[in-house]
Amino acid sequence: AEKTASLYSVSAACGAGSSNLKKRGLSGSYTVEAAVVMTVVVLSVWTMIRVAYGLHDRVTSGMILHEMVELWAHEEQLDSGQAEGLGEEALKHLFLSKGDSISLEEKGESVVGSLSSEGQGLQIQMSRFKPQDFLRKMTLLEELGEKDGDSV
Repeated sequence: AEKTASLYSVSAACGAGSSNLKKRGLSGSYTVEAAVVMTVVVLSVWTMIRVAYGLHDRVTSGMILHEMVELWAHEEQLDSGQAEGLGEEALKHLFLSKGDSISLEEKGESVVGSLSSEGQGLQIQMSRFKPQDFLRKMTLLEELGEKDGDSV
């Protein structure tokens, strides 16, 4: 009889406590609402992080492509296969962009680089570097500067 009385008093105390909560206007629905709100918050933060990583990969892969095109346009000893290999090695270290590839080709006096990736592509075209043209332009600038009394 003593055990049933103590169990009854425990259940009565628990029931009395919940009735006090209900009287104050608090119920178990706050727990459910908090779980839903936290799920939405966590999914929103995860989505923002994923979008940020995707943006980082797009920008970085474009920069890698640009670097490879410039490298191939300026280096006479480097062939397109070596430059493509360097670019694809750099692309392997990105977060989300797996399976991207770089291709380089020469069209006349220009170098064209293409990046193929999931859902997007990028193409950069640059003329080959000609040191003799650069030197001619610098000489012309120096002559113009000397006429005006300025130095380059």
